[in-house]
Amino acid sequence: MQQPAVVNVGGLDVMAFTDMAQLVQYIVRDDGSVFAGSAIAINPEKVMKARSDAALRDMLNQAEIRYADGMGVVKVMRKKTRATGAASAWLRNLGSHHVAGGSKASAGVSGWRKT
Repeated sequence: MQQPAVVNVGGLDVMAFTDMAQLVQYIVRDDGSVFAGSAIAINPEKVMKARSDAALRDMLNQAEIRYADGMGVVKVMRKKTRATGAASAWLRNLGSHHVAGGSKASAGVSGWRKT
């Protein structure tokens, strides 16, 4: 399985899967085995705290899977990847699908609009 692109958000390296299928394939392998490791949702609160707490930042970056959780993180990732197009499909899908406790309804929070 190919490693997804990584986007640095406030010192945290967040994995930008191309779509939900890539994330699932990363976790559940073709042979039926399941990824064994730690996964952590990177949300705006964690980004803000990690900026001033090096120990927390290091611990979060050690998780094997670090995925975006929250429109603030998604917006930064979209902005940083817009020039290269890396992971743009995944980031577009985050705004319209249920992700880590969010919902379609939460996609409109803070004036974010799907493009």
